[in-house]
Amino acid sequence: MSNSSTLAIVLVLYLVIVVALYVWVALSLSAVFRKAGVESWRAWVPVFNIASLLQLGGLSPWLVLLGLVPVFGWLFLWVVVVVAAHRVNQGFGLGSGLTVLAALLFPVWATVVGFGSARWIAGPVAGPVRSSLRAPARVSSPMDAAAPPSSAAPLPAPADLAVADDAARPASTGAAPAAPLPPAAATAASAPTPAAA
Repeated sequence: MSNSSTLAIVLVLYLVIVVALYVWVALSLSAVFRKAGVESWRAWVPVFNIASLLQLGGLSPWLVLLGLVPVFGWLFLWVVVVVAAHRVNQGFGLGSGLTVLAALLFPVWATVVGFGSARWIAGPVAGPVRSSLRAPARVSSPMDAAAPPSSAAPLPAPADLAVADDAARPASTGAAPAAPLPPAAATAASAPTPAAA
């Protein structure tokens, strides 16, 4: 076997491995995106899939351009992707152990999150382009996430307040009732003026 045929076999094997890894990550990320309410096709577009993951994690998708800077840009992009994965884990109610998995074996992390039993509890994802995402809110349990936003007693309607206010007033003597002063005007009226002092 010559060197050129060995090189061709190695290159073909390398290409097959790279394509298989890409398909694995794209399938897994599409499952993650589908669970979070993001269009799953985004996982199949190179570079855009990482930008969408950053966006889902509450980071600017423009940070993906750090990949254009050799060495330090790649390292910083890796750190940013790990931070986004940590925030996505929080959005699914998962622990920080999976953040370590995302840092070391990203395809395995995406598979566990995408095809696991975790559900997105951070809230709905709005629209195809989200420019102002925030980090997912911390929720102690999925039961807390299902609670309505306001469990307090409803406030009385303004008409109810007017009826209660009329009942509390003493009977009028025929003169028109005086309107109460606003709080700022009431304190200003009772305070002595500098000219009078």
